[in-house]
Formats: sequence, structure tokens, C-alpha cells
Amino acid sequence: MSNSLKHLSANTAKDLLKLMRELPNRRCCDCNVELNDMVNIYGSVVIGCFVCINCKQIHESLQPPLPCKAVYLDNWTSEELETVCCMGNKKTNEIYERYMPAAWSKPTPDADQGEIKKWIKAKYEVKLFMVPIL
Repeated sequence: MSNSLKHLSANTAKDLLKLMRELPNRRCCDCNVELNDMVNIYGSVVIGCFVCINCKQIHESLQPPLPCKAVYLDNWTSEELETVCCMGNKKTNEIYERYMPAAWSKPTPDADQGEIKKWIKAKYEVKLFMVPIL
């Protein structure tokens, strides 16, 4: 087991490592930046996706806030682990981006922080892309 995961139970650490090996979870769910800095990978424990440190800060600023935990540094409850195991980035995006209007586009890793914040608020706070716009 990785030294950075020693504080977690063996099963929790194993489950988190397995999730982080899945291709969709290797990139931030919201800005698509590669998640390769082990210290700065976060799980949005209500939504069940993996995000970078910048998007984590936006998740936690939403109303209501979407709490995040560091994958390799924080302790996880069994409920939080179950949420990310059931969801992950692929399923999260299938649900929260299902009806994305043509006028919108997902931010790229080099996008302006304001653009990323606008996207995350529309995606999770307003839930703009979850229902079709008629």
C-alpha cells in the first residue's frame, strides 16, 4: 500500500486506488485537467466525482456547498466511499451533463477560473444540464 494511504483502512485504500486507476477518474470531472499530483486529488463526496484542487474550491463555495476530501490524505467514511464507488466521473458527467445545450461547452484545463466557476455553478448548483431545454 502507498505510504500516503497508510492512515486509511486497507479496504478503503484499495477501493480508492482502484477507482483512481479508471481512465475517466484520472482527469478532473469539471475542467478535464490531468489528476497526477497525488496530494491534490479530491473526491466530491456528495456528487461522487474526482476533481482538481481548483475545482474543489469551487465545489465547496456552491450553495449548498459540495464538500470534498483529499483522496490520499483525508479519512473517508464508508458512505463517502460508497458514493464515489457508485458514481465516479463517467457516471457523474452522464447525469449532470446529459442535456448540455449547444451554447455551452465544457471548460478545458487552460480555461479561465471564472469560466470554470460559471460551468460548475450551472452544472451542480442550477443543474442546468440535467433536464432538456425545450
